Amino acid sequence: MSDPANPTSTQVVSASAAGTLLRKADDLWVAAMQGFEGYGDRMRTISRAAREQSRALMAADLANIQWKPRPGASKASLPVELDRDGGRRPGDPAWWEPFDRAVGQLGEAYEGRSIQAVIIAYAELATVASELASALDAPGESEASGTTGGRKRRAG
Repeated sequence: MSDPANPTSTQVVSASAAGTLLRKADDLWVAAMQGFEGYGDRMRTISRAAREQSRALMAADLANIQWKPRPGASKASLPVELDRDGGRRPGDPAWWEPFDRAVGQLGEAYEGRSIQAVIIAYAELATVASELASALDAPGESEASGTTGGRKRRAG
């Protein structure tokens, strides 16, 4: 992997191949942020896109492509239906806490200088989004008896 302190580190992947992977991963990420299926499917789409971002950034690291910090990234907001303050997320709010933490860690990683931190943050987001999808798809969760503040309330 690339080491900024060692400019002679070995390039394992071509910059061209890494660039292609990054563009494809970016396209998946944009689609995941813009698209809307049911929440479970949306979380699975985000999980896949985050996993591809992590893999593509790993290839970029192996190609010795340096990470460029993105100032202000930690203040970026999610689409309203996914945002903690959007009031539309279904299920138990506690289910969303790991997702919110992972999104926050990703924003912080984007502001830093370490491509490894961004790789790890995307991998963590992939995991928590997949777990959230499973929770949202749990039996009974789709049977809402009403909504409160945009959130589903479980029947019973």
